[in-house]
Amino acid sequence: FTSMNHVGIWHDFHPPPWGGGNQFLLALRHGMEQEDNMKVTSKSDPNGMQALTDTAQVFLANSITFAGKTSLLDTRKARGNLAFVHRVDGPYYMARYARSLETLEAIPKEDQQTVSINERYACATVFQSTWSMNANLRIGLNLRNPVLVPNTVNPIIYFPQENKTSVENRKINIIASSHSTAPRKGFDTMMWVDKNLDFARFNFMYIGGKPKDFLTSNIVQRAEAPSEGVADALRGADIYFAPSRGEPASNAVLEALACGLPVLYQEGSSHEELVGEGGVGFAGTGPGLLKSLDELVLRYEYHRSRIRIPTIKEVTRRYLSIMRWCFFMRNTIL
Repeated sequence: FTSMNHVGIWHDFHPPPWGGGNQFLLALRHGMEQEDNMKVTSKSDPNGMQALTDTAQVFLANSITFAGKTSLLDTRKARGNLAFVHRVDGPYYMARYARSLETLEAIPKEDQQTVSINERYACATVFQSTWSMNANLRIGLNLRNPVLVPNTVNPIIYFPQENKTSVENRKINIIASSHSTAPRKGFDTMMWVDKNLDFARFNFMYIGGKPKDFLTSNIVQRAEAPSEGVADALRGADIYFAPSRGEPASNAVLEALACGLPVLYQEGSSHEELVGEGGVGFAGTGPGLLKSLDELVLRYEYHRSRIRIPTIKEVTRRYLSIMRWCFFMRNTIL
């Protein structure tokens, strides 16, 4: 049961800036490599495919990574030594297509592919938030042996600034960030803020990708940057603004929390779950958003003191515990 010492991550790693799944898996791989007697192989490593096929004992992959590329899993399953942990977010139903959970519509092909891969190969399913798990269940995606393990970040890159000055009697710096340019990331909300925020009291910077129609007069826009550059910008700010909707588990929010920023977040998805008392929520644009910002500023030190995120060691060991169980159970529950 404890002899697992080689795990495989089916993922093509990209240097940041890249999407949240890539960011988390970079951090998780780093955490796994710090564990004693643990070898980690990914698809993009030199000779990675050969190692995944022949020697990796357990696999981890995101939702539809294997779509149309399941020959490796079929081979391992036929040999009787398949142990596959399926990391699922979304559902795409909401996260990509912004469809309603109240009036159910057609299930997208990506979610159907996720179910197909899960039913044929998975030993266990890891969700990153209760909101994501419940949303998948709500649209009828009953995935095998669901487990909740939150995301986290690499603490070597994302850490708080020491001796941060008080926000009293000075302009307060707000920051937002995103790799994605999808509408659900809240660019419309930021454009409303651009017209309605009191910029005599606040500075606001956005860093990341953006759609062509994201035009602002007061919000300063910066291009995407490597992780270290994003982390430096976060540490230079006071409040993180998270306007995204239908969010399964935002790595950008976790990065901000890890850098010591309380969060002003859009309600209705996983933000509240991640942020807890380390921030304040708002429901759409309008006076309520500005009132929530005032509340966050008024109790700034309290909310900042309540920031909690899991450590990379905690998250890594939870993943490895699930993977060890799947290694022990390999093929027996498929």
